[in-house]
Amino acid sequence: MRTPLSLVRSTLIALAVAVAPVARAEAPADMAARADAELDTARQMRDTPTDDPAARDASVAVLWQDALRLYDAAGATLDTPTDRRHLAVGRARAHVLAGDTLAALEALQQAVDATPLPADFLPALRADAWFAPLVDDPRFDALVTAAAERRAQRIRDEAVALLSPEASAPVPKRLAAVDGKSLSTRKLRGAPAALYVWAPGTLSSRDQFPTVFACAEATRDQAAWLALAYLGTEGPSTTRARIRRFEDKYDLPIALPQLLVSVSAVEQMGVVDVPSLVIVDADGGVRAVLEKDWDAELVQRALVWLATGS
Repeated sequence: MRTPLSLVRSTLIALAVAVAPVARAEAPADMAARADAELDTARQMRDTPTDDPAARDASVAVLWQDALRLYDAAGATLDTPTDRRHLAVGRARAHVLAGDTLAALEALQQAVDATPLPADFLPALRADAWFAPLVDDPRFDALVTAAAERRAQRIRDEAVALLSPEASAPVPKRLAAVDGKSLSTRKLRGAPAALYVWAPGTLSSRDQFPTVFACAEATRDQAAWLALAYLGTEGPSTTRARIRRFEDKYDLPIALPQLLVSVSAVEQMGVVDVPSLVIVDADGGVRAVLEKDWDAELVQRALVWLATGS
């Protein structure tokens, strides 16, 4: 269905009024959101058949030009890496609409330079339909590939920095299993391990266990993961009962080998708060104790480094 000429013209007039600068102050985040919306509208208009392509193209130009103005205005205030990436990607989309490949690539370079990049940013950039016209351009591929290589090196360096150069303490020689048996930690030797020390019933552990499980799955070929329930002042039987209640209440089976850990064992490993994640090297030495909001990607990379040396 083609858009009537009168509708295109009226749309152009309405859009020109809508995007005109307004006297009232506008929050920078609102400017960026308005620019995003204008580009979406412009793209829809560009892809709509019409009997008057000149009028349509003029409407599209009004929108992408105003979007660029809004991004520039918002960028005077918004200066976090996330903000800079958002604004740069928006500018790149506007330049794609304008058919200016070089300007789009320059804006995308600004986006990938706004580090640190989230893990999903570069894959999303490659898959973004806005940049389909750039997919076959070797400059686009080189830009994304170089950014991915820089990010991988940064993650490796930061992961290694999590670890102490030498083991700060050995793990206890034996730990009690939830089933009442005991485990010699010598069986963990030969590969890195991640020991998640937690207290049954705590909300922080409930919220963190999905991340623990995901990390364990991602590094199952490089490291052993164990859940160590903190005994505190309670006896083993009470703690076992609390673990069962925790699993039932939150419908969250602890899908890891489960052990019990005493106050003295926790202190020996250098744990001062629960929950914590203890990273152990292949010789059974504690190389890091990470509290609360540790970075899952860095932990995985640190375990890979301990396992492979690279």
